[in-house]
Amino acid sequence: MSFLIRLSISLILFVVLSQSATSRTDIARKGEGIYQMLKRNGLSGEANFEEFLRINQSVLGPNNSLYQGRAYKLPGASASSKHVVEPLFGPEKQSVKIVGNELKGCVFYLVSGHGGPDPGAVGKVEGRIVTEDEYAYDV
Repeated sequence: MSFLIRLSISLILFVVLSQSATSRTDIARKGEGIYQMLKRNGLSGEANFEEFLRINQSVLGPNNSLYQGRAYKLPGASASSKHVVEPLFGPEKQSVKIVGNELKGCVFYLVSGHGGPDPGAVGKVEGRIVTEDEYAYDV
């Protein structure tokens, strides 16, 4: 596989994984408690309650209450210990750690790159010049 294609895929995954590593927040609703907020965000209250308390300890109200309208960090859930295998990266780098599930269910649109008078990145594959618009469609 072309180095340029691997590089493109690696950059895409880096951006997605970097964004998923950032903490996700949610705004507390009127009368809502921690368990309700976790459940509304698709997280198990039993599995995530202690982590929620730990990451939000400085902004919780009396008796670990939530303030309506305030943003609270959500735990990364249990996804952080899982891996996916992507053979495309080769045997040494095919195991990719899942660091969060904040983007689960999202739809991604990848714009394949340049075209027309702007060829974008240019490289050689097997002695042949290849422009970004040629290999980006494959990615």
